Amino acid sequence: MLYRKDDEKFGLFLSPLYALGARLAPSIRRFYAFAVEDLEGSKASSILDVGCGPGDVAIKAASSLRAEFYAVDPSAAMIWIARHRSSSGRVRFDLGSSRRVPFKRKFGIIYASLSFHHWPDKGESLSYLKGFLADKGEIRIYEFKKRRGVSKAVNAHTMDMDSLKEAAGIAGLKLSSKRETKEFIRVTLKK
Repeated sequence: MLYRKDDEKFGLFLSPLYALGARLAPSIRRFYAFAVEDLEGSKASSILDVGCGPGDVAIKAASSLRAEFYAVDPSAAMIWIARHRSSSGRVRFDLGSSRRVPFKRKFGIIYASLSFHHWPDKGESLSYLKGFLADKGEIRIYEFKKRRGVSKAVNAHTMDMDSLKEAAGIAGLKLSSKRETKEFIRVTLKK
């Protein structure tokens, strides 16, 4: 199942707008640089991007790593944009979600950048994705940090550590490490 009834959907109209906004917004560009730089320290041989959107993080990270890159998104329009942005062919893009991965393999790293906050049942999704982890593999969640003095709508699109810890517990995953900047956070989960 790609989308559930109440999921936020990115279709033919919203996907190109999101992709353009992501390229133009300085905060999103800084976020992508944060995630890519963090991934560049990896020695994983295979990496999966869950909720890849227009593919920016996967495309940039794949250009500097030797790993095999895979990426999924529930939006056919986002996958189309990502495939057309990726001239190298280093990333295999396909329809999928945190509840459906179409690849029959294990990954050293499974990551979500700016998509975890969209997952309706985070524990269920993490449990499902755990089945795709290689031995000693890890799940990395990249998000904006919650901020004081901003609207609830803005903070709804950020990392909620309480819901992350609860979901990790449901999935039988442990918080392995956390990296924070003033704006961004990366949490690593392991079996």
